[in-house]
Amino acid sequence: MLGDKLREIFDKFSSKQFLTKDNIAEFNKELQRTLIASDVDIEVVFDLSKQVENLASEKVPDEISPKEYFIKKVYDLLAEIFGTTAEIPQNPKRILLCGLYGSGKTTSAVKLANYYSKKFNKKVGIIGADIYRPGAYEQIVQSIKKNNLDTISYSETSKDIGSIVKNGLKELSKCDLIILDSAGRSSLDDELKQELSKINNLFKPDYSFLVLSADIGQIAKKEVDGFSSILDINGIVITKMDGSGKGGSALIACKKTKAPVYFIGTGEKLEDITTFDPVRYLSKIMGYGDLQELMEKFSDLESGDLNLKHFDLNDFKKQMKTLKKAGSFTKLAGMLGIGKIDKNVMDMADDKFKKYEHILDSMTEYERKNPDVLKSSRVNRIAKGSGTYEKDVRDLLKQYNMMKDMFSNAENLGSLSEKDNLDPKEMMSKLGFDKKIMKMQRKKMKFKLK
Repeated sequence: MLGDKLREIFDKFSSKQFLTKDNIAEFNKELQRTLIASDVDIEVVFDLSKQVENLASEKVPDEISPKEYFIKKVYDLLAEIFGTTAEIPQNPKRILLCGLYGSGKTTSAVKLANYYSKKFNKKVGIIGADIYRPGAYEQIVQSIKKNNLDTISYSETSKDIGSIVKNGLKELSKCDLIILDSAGRSSLDDELKQELSKINNLFKPDYSFLVLSADIGQIAKKEVDGFSSILDINGIVITKMDGSGKGGSALIACKKTKAPVYFIGTGEKLEDITTFDPVRYLSKIMGYGDLQELMEKFSDLESGDLNLKHFDLNDFKKQMKTLKKAGSFTKLAGMLGIGKIDKNVMDMADDKFKKYEHILDSMTEYERKNPDVLKSSRVNRIAKGSGTYEKDVRDLLKQYNMMKDMFSNAENLGSLSEKDNLDPKEMMSKLGFDKKIMKMQRKKMKFKLK
């Protein structure tokens, strides 16, 4: 993976005692090889290499060492090649999603509906206009139902795309935002061009987002140019960024186009979509973590009627569900920059969560509301009822007490959502994460990131 290779190069260079022309040249060659192997455009690689080479002659500020200055500047240059941060359109009335077959348009349509509904409080409707793929519209319906979304969908069995668009606009006229999920093909052929042109004339989108799969690599620019010949492509969504080693090359290719990358998809879950920021992206793939994304995930989840002053096991159960919605321990660890932890350890953590759910379900309502009554005999009964051991029940109670202590200062936690630019250390401290993680991070971070 690109991020892992970049991390190795930076770590190797950081271990050098002094900054010399020779180790800069060595660093540059390894950087070139890594980017080219990751399918990054050769012109981009050579341009970056020239800029890295020029850093050796730059004047270094007195308050920082030459090596630290060099590493930080290279990091910034790398972030720049992935593109720029674009401001997400907040009040679009109509968004058309287009792209090739298998790019992830339908999944992205529902994710965007959820994003705009929660982020901007929009009433969203989806028109299922893929008349070729069996089950495309059913996928939208089931996803909305499964996730209890306040989203309306429309389609019809008719193969007349004009009828679907016209009737869909009428049915969803009371929605603040209408997203249209168009059909794809294996290539941008004449039939698809004619269909998209017809949809464009009838739907009249404020924004046309091209959905690209991350594994498309350098061809991304060609696809953007091709679709731009038919539609006014003014935004890009890159999907499957969780499983592609060449996702970075797709981003770099998109930088050469006029359309900004607005969103990246990082998994199958509804919440696995994030706004694109090159610095955060680079930090995440190199294993330095993404605390901002972690904070956004938790702020987007409903806290319900959590009573912080009288935190009981029912509240503990709610928080477990919140963590589950945010993602697996593997994903959470990646956001914290500790993704190198053994996969077996991560799987064990996820298994423990499932075990805790069984234990909590085996308790009576009285016991969940009054955890102090859970003495030896009750612990023994709960263990048998949940198919676990007494040690597992006591472990759960230990975790509950830790979380109770963490939530003891409700005012402190509440301030998290009110501040836009919390220092990462402050975030970690207020969330109650183990100090050992921070110590681990400081050892890994040999230079200060933005």
